[in-house]
Amino acid sequence: MMRIKIFRINIYLLFVVLIFANDPLSASNCEKTEKTPKSFCQCALKLKNSNPAEGILKAKQGIILVEKNDNTKDLALCYTALGVNQINLFQLDSAESSLNKALLIYETENDVSGQVDCQNALGLTAYYKQNLIVAEKYYRKAIELAERNNFQKRLTESFNNLGLVFYSRHLYDSALQYFHTTLLLKKKLNQTKSIASTLSNIGSVTGRMGLHEEALRYHKESLVWDVKNNNEKGKARNYTNISNEFDKLEQYDSAVIYLKKALAIFKEMDNKVEAARVQYNLGHNYFKNLNLPELAIKYYRSSIENFKEVDFYNEMHQVYLSLAEVYLVLDLNDKAGLYLDSAMFIDSQVNSVESRYRYHLIRSNYLQAKGEYSNALIEYKQFVNMRDSMNFHQQQARIQELEMSYENERKEKERQLIHKSEKIDDLSHQLYWSVIISILLLLLISVIYYLFRMKKERNLRATQQELHHSQQHLMQEKYKNLQLEKEKLDKDLESRKQELVNQALILIEKNNLFEELRTDFKKLTRKVDHPLLKTELDKLIQDYMYKINVQGRNNLEEQATPYLTDFYHKLEQQVCGLTESEKRLASLLRSELTSKEVAIMLGIEPKSVDMRRYRLRKKLGISSEDSLTEFFKSL
Repeated sequence: MMRIKIFRINIYLLFVVLIFANDPLSASNCEKTEKTPKSFCQCALKLKNSNPAEGILKAKQGIILVEKNDNTKDLALCYTALGVNQINLFQLDSAESSLNKALLIYETENDVSGQVDCQNALGLTAYYKQNLIVAEKYYRKAIELAERNNFQKRLTESFNNLGLVFYSRHLYDSALQYFHTTLLLKKKLNQTKSIASTLSNIGSVTGRMGLHEEALRYHKESLVWDVKNNNEKGKARNYTNISNEFDKLEQYDSAVIYLKKALAIFKEMDNKVEAARVQYNLGHNYFKNLNLPELAIKYYRSSIENFKEVDFYNEMHQVYLSLAEVYLVLDLNDKAGLYLDSAMFIDSQVNSVESRYRYHLIRSNYLQAKGEYSNALIEYKQFVNMRDSMNFHQQQARIQELEMSYENERKEKERQLIHKSEKIDDLSHQLYWSVIISILLLLLISVIYYLFRMKKERNLRATQQELHHSQQHLMQEKYKNLQLEKEKLDKDLESRKQELVNQALILIEKNNLFEELRTDFKKLTRKVDHPLLKTELDKLIQDYMYKINVQGRNNLEEQATPYLTDFYHKLEQQVCGLTESEKRLASLLRSELTSKEVAIMLGIEPKSVDMRRYRLRKKLGISSEDSLTEFFKSL
């Protein structure tokens, strides 16, 4: 029985953490806000966790004020605030009525975000009323609206809540899938303050699947996040969940340590309900697991005191029965009877069938201890009948729930298939147009590239033509300049050549003149009878002849050499091995001098010139019909 109780506490913790994780205003600013209808309702939303009774009063004040102003949006906000505060006080019928009023206004005003919030809150109301199928419908509607309008933050809440519905229906694989989806979405949206609650949910589901070590890991990771966010309530709830997993692992001492940590925080927060539940769990551990009934009695009594203050009759009934059970083990039957009477006294206010049939079992044990066996048998039969009836109804409800779950899953899969089919159609349509657009773009790019390339080629050709014209013009100018320079050099060369020829002719004229003078002088010397004088005169004539011929030729050769270098080079290309005298003979013949003139220039006899001409012609391979002079001029 105790394990069922702990499970109920964990489920409650999961829902409260998930649904009401985000307050619109901070606690310190509530009283400072302007006294308007909207501010009252925002204050009420802020008080839903810390003081829901005060939150209900604020919401009602806001409703009274907003009805005077006829502001429908503020009225919907106030009904929403009223509903969520009523949920926290388990005024579920009133909460459902308030939230339906808000939902109607939101639908009229086409406020989708308000509709999603109301659907989530109505789902929580249905869950607490154990209408799990109805709760699932509300959450699926909230998810549909959130997905359609891309409300990522609200989508995380709806996924979490739907996961909790599957958790309560023992469909742990589906629950785990929704919780992991929620965790990924929260990390994507950087919702660091609510990650802890989802990790705790995953831990609880994993624990129910028998993976207690893994469950502990998730709860401890959740605890780390709550410590980071300074969330005292979250820390306490994680301590409770960690204790539950240690209890399943039969590490009872560790379970008690974490329950005491949770109790210290709830006491500091003055949260009597949570403190009472933890005290009840501590009593269970000391009695059932550690065999310390005295400590169990201490914590059970503390739990009753706290439950009395908040009028939680179902929980009080369970604690009375647990105390009676402890006293029966201690053989203190009278005290056990007193607690059984106390449980009987509040029986009319208890709606837990489980607690009632447990009462008949413990009372049967009590009557048996008192020796009233016939009455004990009657009580035991009532216990068996109620247990079997409850089991039968539970089985029927489970069968009906599974049938509805199958139908819902079938519809959901059909909806998903339709959605996927629509998506595929959309993608096919998009792909078709993407291909068409890609082809058009490719053609456009090809045309642009072709035009660009043609333009580039035209520009290149124009540049090449311009460069060619420029080069041609430059070459022409250069050629003209070279031609002019060549003509100038040629003229200069011709002028120098002519000058050299003239000098040679002058030298020849001088030589001829001197030759005539020498002839006349010889005639005179024949008439002189003095031999010595005749000899001296001949010597004098010879000296002058040498000076005129040799010095004149040397000067002429020195001046002509720079102009004959190119000619000598071309001559050597025609035939190798020419002597310097043969080269000089070729240059003189090139100047169109006669053999006699050449003989004078070389200081030899004309016959020697003819002989040399013959040898040169033979060396050059020139026939006698060809002119040596023309040949040399052609070089």
